[in-house]
Amino acid sequence: MNVNNVEIEWLDKEWIEDLLWCPSQIWRRARVGNKVYTLYLRWRWEDPWTFSIIEEDPAGSKTLEWDLFAEKGLFFCDYEYKEAEKMAEKLFIEWVKESLAKSKQK
Repeated sequence: MNVNNVEIEWLDKEWIEDLLWCPSQIWRRARVGNKVYTLYLRWRWEDPWTFSIIEEDPAGSKTLEWDLFAEKGLFFCDYEYKEAEKMAEKLFIEWVKESLAKSKQK
């Protein structure tokens, strides 16, 4: 997938779903340029699902965005995880576009 002339390569062809009762975790990794990101969904004792973007680094991973679902006013209950996955991908692509635009302004 190409976004603003930058290739997004999904390293995990599908979402990896670890759907225990609590916590349930779902993730999918993507490479953008020379960086690897993890799209991370988590559900705890109560709704809703949360969504974070984590930058992977051999020296140590760092969370770049905490709960984008809450920030955007989105709410997904426990059984709506497939919808949450789709929205996380959409928000990640928007985030990449915004990040690229900011880096060009510098």
